[in-house]
This record gives sequence, C-alpha cells and structure tokens, in this order.
Amino acid sequence: SAGDTVSFQATVQVYDRENASEIPFIHLKKYLVYTKVGKILNARNFISKVCLGGDYDSDVPGDIDTSRVKVDDSEVDYSKAGSYEITYSVKQGKSRTGTVKLIVIVTE
Repeated sequence: SAGDTVSFQATVQVYDRENASEIPFIHLKKYLVYTKVGKILNARNFISKVCLGGDYDSDVPGDIDTSRVKVDDSEVDYSKAGSYEITYSVKQGKSRTGTVKLIVIVTE
C-alpha cells in the first residue's frame, strides 16, 4: 500500500500434453519457501512424489522412487539474502527427464 515492490526471478516450465504421459513429474510439498540467512534447508524434505504423466493421485506401476531424484542446490547462497532456485531432476528410460524448481527466498 506504500508503493514498495519486491521482485524475484522464477523459471516457468511448459510441457507438451502429447508427451506428458512419458515424462516423470516430481511433485514437491511446496514450490516456494522462505528461510533466514544462515539457516540451510534440507532440499530432499520437499519431495512429495515422483510419477509418470503428472497424475499425483494415481498409484500406477510407473511411479518412481524418490531416492532416484537428483537435487542441485549449488546455486543457493544461504549466507546472503536473495532469491534462488533448487533444481530437482529424475531420468526415466533412455531420454525422458523430468525437472522441477523450488524457489528459495533467503531473508535477513
């Protein structure tokens, strides 16, 4: 209301519906989290489920063990306030890789 604004960058991913059934989707418990400077998050704790086709409610045989998910949190600087992204990825088959980003806001 005072005219102050805040902005941050975020990655938007768009998928082709025709190929979506073959792509592993990583579902997170949250997609945007806040933490204080110096408080390091355990990125694996945010993984909820990994499944083919993005249908969270299905328990089809194609569901993937969450331990196969690679987590890249190397871009997050927990010592400095700012907005960062943690990238989660998992490969299914020879060529299908699913990725998702968790936005991390580090505040003072």
